[in-house]
Amino acid sequence: MLPQVFSLTPEKYGALATEITKEENPELVLMCTIVSGEGLLAKDANGKSDPYCKMTILSRKHQGSQQVRQKNIADWLKTGLVRDALQTTARPETLTPVWNEHFELSIKDPKDDLLVIEIWDSDEDQVGVTKIKGLRGFGNFIADLRKGVDDFMGRAFYLLSTIPSKGERKSLDLYSHSAKTKWGSVMIDLRIRGLREGLSSAEALAEHLRLTRAVVDSESKVKGHYVRRWNAQLRPNAHLLLDLHAECCGLNKLQQVGVLLNVLLDYHKSYAVQISTFCDLIAHIKSSRHVLPERVLEGKSDRDHPLWVSSLFADVHELGSYIFDVMKDHLLVFDLKTPQGVRRIESHLMALREMFSFQTFTKKLNQKYKSLGKALETSIMSAVTKAFTFLNGKAEPLRNDPEDRLRAFKGLIQHWLHQTQRILKDIVPLFKEVGVDYITWYFRALDPLLCSEATWLERYRAADEESHTVTFELYLSMRDIANLTEHVKDETVRAELKIRNYHLWFSPMVANWISRAQSLCRQYIDKAIQIDKVIQVTDEATFSSSAVDTKGFLLQVGNFWKHLQWPRAAESYSYTAAIVQHICDCAVYYAGQVYTRVTNEDIYKDGQFHASEKLCIILNNMCHLQQALEGLSETLELEKYYQWLEEQDAQTENSSEKVAAIARSLISNLLKNADEDIGNKISLTVQNISEKVNLERFFQDMLRSDKDSVDEETVVPLLDYLTHNLQTLGDFLLPQVLYRVLANFWATCVHTIAACIPNIPKKPGNNYIPR
Repeated sequence: MLPQVFSLTPEKYGALATEITKEENPELVLMCTIVSGEGLLAKDANGKSDPYCKMTILSRKHQGSQQVRQKNIADWLKTGLVRDALQTTARPETLTPVWNEHFELSIKDPKDDLLVIEIWDSDEDQVGVTKIKGLRGFGNFIADLRKGVDDFMGRAFYLLSTIPSKGERKSLDLYSHSAKTKWGSVMIDLRIRGLREGLSSAEALAEHLRLTRAVVDSESKVKGHYVRRWNAQLRPNAHLLLDLHAECCGLNKLQQVGVLLNVLLDYHKSYAVQISTFCDLIAHIKSSRHVLPERVLEGKSDRDHPLWVSSLFADVHELGSYIFDVMKDHLLVFDLKTPQGVRRIESHLMALREMFSFQTFTKKLNQKYKSLGKALETSIMSAVTKAFTFLNGKAEPLRNDPEDRLRAFKGLIQHWLHQTQRILKDIVPLFKEVGVDYITWYFRALDPLLCSEATWLERYRAADEESHTVTFELYLSMRDIANLTEHVKDETVRAELKIRNYHLWFSPMVANWISRAQSLCRQYIDKAIQIDKVIQVTDEATFSSSAVDTKGFLLQVGNFWKHLQWPRAAESYSYTAAIVQHICDCAVYYAGQVYTRVTNEDIYKDGQFHASEKLCIILNNMCHLQQALEGLSETLELEKYYQWLEEQDAQTENSSEKVAAIARSLISNLLKNADEDIGNKISLTVQNISEKVNLERFFQDMLRSDKDSVDEETVVPLLDYLTHNLQTLGDFLLPQVLYRVLANFWATCVHTIAACIPNIPKKPGNNYIPR
């Protein structure tokens, strides 16, 4: 593969292979940064030092020699023990100096060479009265009289063969000449770079670019096919190959990352690289910014940059432009219903954040990308508009017929409701991390689009019953979207959103919804009564299916009221009153139908009235509906509703009539009247039963008896009759109904007895009836 990567002829490749296999090592350079010192000795009278650092490369075979142990680097240079030495500047009056100075030292044998570092105290301009403090200070002062003599502060040896290929930061302990006493430490950065003679920087970059392309081409294939949405994770051997080549070519880490970025961008154009990979590369570029020339960090013009820096800026700009273009379509590109889609948006945002947190690159980005927030706000507006246009276009063929248009618009609104809910849950937090108020810009874009489509609803008139249902479902979806605008924190922006006045489009439809609900409820009640077999639904519930179904129908109407939540108080209370009136009318209607069924019921057996289970259940049904009305205020949460009306009244200026008081009075009267109507139906039914209880026959039999006292022939039939009917009533009637029946039953008995008293024959000695 190497001949193709480096564009070598067979002859040059053979020569290169021969050169590489030579025993002599290629020339190498130690790149060393003296970072700082810690815990150094105090050598001056003021308790401080003026430390500087010397360094050289020493062969390990000399480390134990007397000359090395007893002498210093300056002596080694004189005797030729080392070739050269380098020195930092002195840091005045400190025991914790910071140098951050970079040096390069030639290496002969990286396996045996040692880096030697010595710390010295500079004695230039050190004598002064102000430095003498105490007896010890005086001693130091006497020592300072040795003019021109720098003080040794310790040294360290480090074997170069232990340096990793990627380099390392290392803290080295400083020791005395005898290596028995520790005199502080020095922090250094080390890396070994190989030199390729005759290879210019541009040629080295071009060669590394070809190698990186070959590696990426090989690594990105599985079974001969390129991976789509590749994570660009290279195998260790591939990393090692690229690192070694960069070392040999004298490329720094930033140049190496720039080359990889360029290659992966090309790959991304044909297939796809995970954006998180680019995010990692940007982070690497940020961490290597110290390698950039100072003029680059200051944002100078492109012509002042090295060629590879200009190329790096161009690639970063291209990456930023690509990500912003994707973000302009993110509602169509990413599937927000899946965790994977959400994670992809997050990766794009994190990559952008990495770019914009590095000021050097921000200065070189296109002017429209100067601010991450502004650029993303533009992307949000664009994405919403494109997504709306796309979805609206898909429904275009249905627009000729008004009913088809209504259903298409309902589907569009429900889509945006679900989309908004998902965005609030998953997407808004992601944009918040990069300082962008997503939901505000989202509604700024969505509001005019929805409103422009919805204006035709003001002119729309439902043609059939199904359309009433569709318009109400559409109203609910629009209301839910409007409620989500509460997440827009800016009150001024929120107040400007037209969708918050969604109810205006549906005002002409509310009366039809209520009328339709009442008509359907009556139909359901009639059907429920018709199929009712008048038997208990359960052992515990002493009423039949029609009562249960009717109560359920009324609760559904109540749920309709809860869903309506009309936002304007003046209209809301009239709609609420109409709905309560409808519920009351349906309950009274059911009681009337049940009463009619009682009057038509065959409750006689052999010409004599008999209480039956069926009769009891019919009475219980009416009572069950009456109880439902009594709990309607709690079911509809009317007290909470009245409080809302009072809050609206408080916000209304110069209002002479308080809507809350009017609503409370009106609805209370409606419920009271309905309760009385059902109670009257129950009373009429009970009275009708009582009237049909014929006790006069039993009393007449007793009166016609020739015997002086009541006997079994006249009393037992009465007792049996009463026992049977009362037992039945007691077993099946609800307690509150039973009490009313017994009261009427007793009144009937008293009335019958009183009517029979004048007909009692007067016989001598017959004193058992008092006068």
